[in-house]
Amino acid sequence: MSDQDWYRFASGLAALLIYSPDETVVILDIDGDKNFMQFFKHADGVHAEVSDDLGEGQRRRLSDNGWSAPDSEHPLWYYGIGGHGAAAPNADDCREITLAAIEVLREVLAVPSPGDLYPSGWVDGPGEVFLDELRPQLSEPAAGELRALLSIANLLVPHHPWPVATVRASLEGPVHAHRTESWRGLLAALGESFFGGLGVISQFDRGQPVDEMRDGLRHLPSHPADMSWDWYPNFAADTADWPADDRSASFLREAAAHADPTGSVLVSLQTDGDDYALTFLPTDHLPRLRAFTAEIGKRVETLPYAEQPSS
Repeated sequence: MSDQDWYRFASGLAALLIYSPDETVVILDIDGDKNFMQFFKHADGVHAEVSDDLGEGQRRRLSDNGWSAPDSEHPLWYYGIGGHGAAAPNADDCREITLAAIEVLREVLAVPSPGDLYPSGWVDGPGEVFLDELRPQLSEPAAGELRALLSIANLLVPHHPWPVATVRASLEGPVHAHRTESWRGLLAALGESFFGGLGVISQFDRGQPVDEMRDGLRHLPSHPADMSWDWYPNFAADTADWPADDRSASFLREAAAHADPTGSVLVSLQTDGDDYALTFLPTDHLPRLRAFTAEIGKRVETLPYAEQPSS
């Protein structure tokens, strides 16, 4: 199978670990091989283990790749993040474990393709494991729609290693209801990293506190490096007693105006709701983004834009 098949499998595995409850156990048996790999997600960490029917060269490669030899706590070779009362594992932790595991499956255990892996799993507590994440075949969008959605992802995150795989998992995975509609799946994949997205758009309610909106925009990877926020303290003081909706709308107009001299625009992707899905985009990329969204019957707005009158 191609690299793309491994990318898709990796995205499904990362999504499974991200969205599964604490005390999840996932095991990957390998066709025709005594070895296996297993994953454990706890409240304070996540780790992977690989069985030890290995040659000396394979063990050396595990060590070179950051895996630890068996010890009193781990009877097998393992790769761990957190533990011992650490913070709960986040999406980046789950992706890191996934990348480490895929490298071992391909390069150390020489698994030919994801089709040679047989997943099983359970939860030692409430909840369940959705192993269909590892066989993403449901709810696939039409080919033309999928091409447009993936083109949007690549346009917004051109240098990110996960866009296609993460978007495909959100579009095809059965775990969450929003994935039954492809555009919502795209927004989820591009959204807040805390919820397993790529963190390349910030989603805000209308009337959200402007301090939170400022912080969200400043942390976007697309935030222009030379965009000034010197204006913000005066803006915050001058509008402190404004109605929340008016204040947030005015804030976005100011932010867009200060992005413009940097050669970027502040855009909002259609959410079909009373909220914003915001990111910055180089101005010369805007026509392509509009063309891709139009292909699937959606729209992208540049800010500031005229507010629709309330009914």
